[in-house]
Amino acid sequence: MKKSKLNEFLKHVIECENYGNITKDEAVKLLQSLYTDVLKELRKKPYILNKKMYKDIMSEIEFLLKNYKTDLKGIYENSFENITTYQSSWLKDFLKDTGKNIIIPVSILSSVKFSPIANVTDYLNIIENEVYKIQESIDTSLKLAYITKEDMSQVADRFEKRESKFEASVIKDTKTVNTAAFNTTSYLIYKSNDIDVVYCSVLDSGTCFDCGLDNGKIFKVSEAPILPKHYGCRCTLVPKDVVGEDDMPESYVDWINELSDEERYEVLGKARYELYNAGFPVKHFVDDDGKTIPVKELKQ
Repeated sequence: MKKSKLNEFLKHVIECENYGNITKDEAVKLLQSLYTDVLKELRKKPYILNKKMYKDIMSEIEFLLKNYKTDLKGIYENSFENITTYQSSWLKDFLKDTGKNIIIPVSILSSVKFSPIANVTDYLNIIENEVYKIQESIDTSLKLAYITKEDMSQVADRFEKRESKFEASVIKDTKTVNTAAFNTTSYLIYKSNDIDVVYCSVLDSGTCFDCGLDNGKIFKVSEAPILPKHYGCRCTLVPKDVVGEDDMPESYVDWINELSDEERYEVLGKARYELYNAGFPVKHFVDDDGKTIPVKELKQ
């Protein structure tokens, strides 16, 4: 039963990631619409002849970016509400076998919505940063076009080529926001019900040492890391009650030890691979705060 409950939880995590694709698709569609409108503005005039023309074009684009920011905020907030409501309901049903009367915090939605994301920023800052990067890109191109009298169609063509770059950024940002909503909802419910948790990370060449070395650790919920730990983090906290002794996640060190030489080289990189072969413990690749130590410092 324990194993099936664990598998059920992990399957649910994957399903929630797929659910987040709806938000991602909406965010990408919104970016594409912004691009269409911006390109129209850039192609209205053949050249920027004076500062007034530059300011007028930039003013129109800033208006478009303001609307984009508002609409993207609405998409993210709707996603927060949907994920929080769904995860709260699902967890309450999932944990009923523990014998506890699972409490859902009354203020859980606002707590999730305004919680820090990736321990360094929040979703409003993520939106601000995204819009800032687009605005700076356009502004730089317009100033250059004004100085050099470059044909505006060339400015538009150059900006159009950057769409895939900004789209990739939106996809990653949206994934971070959705992951934060899922994990923060779960964390607040665990905390309200004093549920111990098991740390589960994805073990592959993209796993950071900080996340990998926590894999399989059992935490009192009040002492557990608030996920995501960082931008792009793929870890999750699983209620200890649904994890049997035989189903505990493998330690990161054991996982690395079991890899082939070629796979270990890919995971550790050249310098750390050489240190590992010289007998340097993997657990010492991070400091006391769990942060990865630069290779230069390790060699010292």
